[in-house]
Amino acid sequence: MDAEKNNCTDAGMVGYFLDNLCKTPRYSGSQEERQAARFIEEQFRGFGLKARREKYKFPNWNYSFSEASLVVEGKTISMPSIPMCYSAATPDKGITAPLIYLGQAEKEDLQGIDFKGKIGLVMGDLHGKDCTSDMLIRLNNSGLLAILVISPEFPYSWPVSLAFPTEWKDYIKLPLACLPYLAVYPLLKKNLEKANLKIKARNYNDVSANVIGEIKGKIDETIVVCSHYDTPHQCPGANDNGSGTAFVMELARIFGKTRPYRTLRFIAFGGEEKRSIGAWNHIIRKSNHLEKVVFAINADTIGAIIGRNLIHITGHPLLRKFVGKMAEANRFMVEIPTEICPWWSDHFSFNLCGIPSIWFHRPNCLKGYWEVHSIHDNLENTSPAEIARAANLSVQIIDAVANSRKMPFPKGIPADQKKEIKALTKRLGIRPLPN
Repeated sequence: MDAEKNNCTDAGMVGYFLDNLCKTPRYSGSQEERQAARFIEEQFRGFGLKARREKYKFPNWNYSFSEASLVVEGKTISMPSIPMCYSAATPDKGITAPLIYLGQAEKEDLQGIDFKGKIGLVMGDLHGKDCTSDMLIRLNNSGLLAILVISPEFPYSWPVSLAFPTEWKDYIKLPLACLPYLAVYPLLKKNLEKANLKIKARNYNDVSANVIGEIKGKIDETIVVCSHYDTPHQCPGANDNGSGTAFVMELARIFGKTRPYRTLRFIAFGGEEKRSIGAWNHIIRKSNHLEKVVFAINADTIGAIIGRNLIHITGHPLLRKFVGKMAEANRFMVEIPTEICPWWSDHFSFNLCGIPSIWFHRPNCLKGYWEVHSIHDNLENTSPAEIARAANLSVQIIDAVANSRKMPFPKGIPADQKKEIKALTKRLGIRPLPN
């Protein structure tokens, strides 16, 4: 493939993919997620790829009702709320109890205080990179009746949908709900007396699917280009992650009529919002021959209208140098961190297998993305042109890696990064790979 002549990503096609994907939320296991999977598979086939759906079972959760309010100086103030994924349900009549502020719910915050019969208010999400399942166990045993969360990562006037890792679902014994940060914050200066919470939710077994399109190369070494297509509750998911899925589909369209030296595997994962359970199910299947995968490109939340481009890299320093040169040649302004990123997107599953990866994303505020996991993650706030720009750079990267007889950077992950990945896996309770 002559990449100079074919780095012609089409923002109009990207917009077409987004329009078809993002009409409704695509919650894991839902009919809307299945409709999106069919659309992606049909497009892959139309581009000339060998396409298939890879179904898997997973422990799902859903809620049908959430209601919360705070009693402040004798006045009841209703609060928008979204239960955290895998939250327990309340009794049918709900829970009304005194409210107590727990800070970030660290071990020190819980010492020497009687929490029995109270509802806790936590600043944080209980599942960040510095959290462990031990925190949930401490809260379960504290005597609390329920927990309300305000996340400083989303300091807005609307609630957001937050998820725990699927591996932690058995540690979640309490009802938990997210309230809008800016709605609660002014009330902290007053006397917060009580909280009311009512959640109807259930756990159940379900089925989702990864959508895979493959272009057979002249050798079996494989490059994966991936994203996820599912969304949290109530979220159209145009940026997170219709943007990444449109990126993958546009690259599949461009490379669909080529015959690369290395095999190209394009994947739209289900279940990423359940902490990458779709990617996990892909890597543990022997039929997918992960031992032949030499490189993974992941795109997640890349469509912000304004923002800064980041490409997180796990791999040899020469991979970082290679990507930096490609970005510079394409006038693609980017920051290139080397931080290992567990759970934040699907590339980490490949890192568990020793596969180097790059992760495209595009934050649009000081920390993270202002609109994601909310009703504001819509087409109006997503830019097809920015997605096309990231795809243009990826055409160059894929072409160079897929069609070079010798890889432009060493295979595998350096020993120091492997050590960090192993430590994170243990501390965060991530399931070890089966033998």
